[in-house]
Amino acid sequence: MTQVSSIPNPVTNRNLHAARQRALPGTPGTRPVGPTSRQAQRPVKGRPRFLSSPRPPRLGSFYYSVGRPFLGALLTLILILPVLLVCCVVALAVAIDFRDLNKVFFAQQRMGQGGRPFTIWKFRTMQASAGGHFESWRDGQEQDRVTRLGKVLRRSHLDELPQFWNILRGDMAYIGPRPEMVEVHWWAQRSVPGFDARLWVKPGISGLAQLGQGYVGSDAEAYGHKLRADLQYLSHLSFLQDLSILCRTPLWMLRLRGWGLRPVVVMTPAKPVVPKVSGGVARPLDSMIVEAGRVS
Repeated sequence: MTQVSSIPNPVTNRNLHAARQRALPGTPGTRPVGPTSRQAQRPVKGRPRFLSSPRPPRLGSFYYSVGRPFLGALLTLILILPVLLVCCVVALAVAIDFRDLNKVFFAQQRMGQGGRPFTIWKFRTMQASAGGHFESWRDGQEQDRVTRLGKVLRRSHLDELPQFWNILRGDMAYIGPRPEMVEVHWWAQRSVPGFDARLWVKPGISGLAQLGQGYVGSDAEAYGHKLRADLQYLSHLSFLQDLSILCRTPLWMLRLRGWGLRPVVVMTPAKPVVPKVSGGVARPLDSMIVEAGRVS
């Protein structure tokens, strides 16, 4: 088992600017709301000044500051050996599928806590794309590149197991909003007001939105539902909620509903999608307490 031969370099100023241009085409002279390249590479300490969304009140609780880190450390001690064993089996299967040990893992830049990009690791499930990853996602070409084994890994979320390394590094948590590609995040932030509220916490492998949606493609309305679920999680952050998500995650994986069950929606210039609450009236994020409904 061999990792990819080269690890992507940290995001540079030029790369960040190019990512913005790919995510927001046809808008010369505009600048998406978000961190500058220098801020994006700076460690997150205290309140990120560039986040436009208010800080969720539950982030000041005892559970968030003490209980949640303790739960993460306990899960690491319990899961480290089983995860390593399963990773060895899956890595061998991927190496046989691609007939190349250097193609077992796939690395990609994702948007992390406070808008700081980090490198996420996954098992490779798709053939190489002729264009960029964002262009392939935008044009709905990902399903055509997924291998047979890759479909099983994506539907069961077993392709996410290498992100256990991201948890050990401190880039991710077990539960939290799903990290998006840097370009996808800026696209979603323009299409869904308040989307950067997800960046207040570390991204997670599992979460409330992940258990209710699965793969949403490049659909602005679906990203609005994703934000609703993430706001629901942040508004009711507690041990019981995290325990519920942890118990539901294996059941969701066994149902094989994580990917490929939704029609591909090719991204078009979308009007901003404002998350709605009961009564159909949108409210500011600091007072938004929504009921996470499952996206049909």
